[in-house]
Amino acid sequence: MIEIKKFNIAYLEKLANFYVKCYQETYKDLLPKEYLDSKDYQSAYNTFSKPENQNLLILLNGSEIIGFCGYGKGRDNKNYNEIYSLYIDSHFQNNGLGTALLKKAIAEINNKGIYLFVLEKNINAINFYLKNGFTKTNLIKKYANTNCICLKKTI
Repeated sequence: MIEIKKFNIAYLEKLANFYVKCYQETYKDLLPKEYLDSKDYQSAYNTFSKPENQNLLILLNGSEIIGFCGYGKGRDNKNYNEIYSLYIDSHFQNNGLGTALLKKAIAEINNKGIYLFVLEKNINAINFYLKNGFTKTNLIKKYANTNCICLKKTI
């Protein structure tokens, strides 16, 4: 059974493994290899073990993590909230699970607007967010020497 749950520390090891796998799959053709190789289990584990990085929803298929979404206060704009990350296992994409996870995260955010950054070459992600009511802004930010575009949504 597939369900969305709030993250708790019991899922930390599974989340760290899932994050590294998805990160490397998602960005293998979009970011430099040396940058991808720097994302390892221990750094993910350390990141997600900090309470300030635990504002997450996880998507479960039984006890297996097949997706997650991190969100919270905007890091660049304090008047908005931010989606920090949203990953779905490639075997479960294109069937509405990402949209369900995104909608649940937005519902958790209250009534502020929301923004996120996406690599400008990540056309699949850009199209996903546009389909879900986000609009492109003129803001561009560098991440791993690659341009990221900002998308926002008023809720």
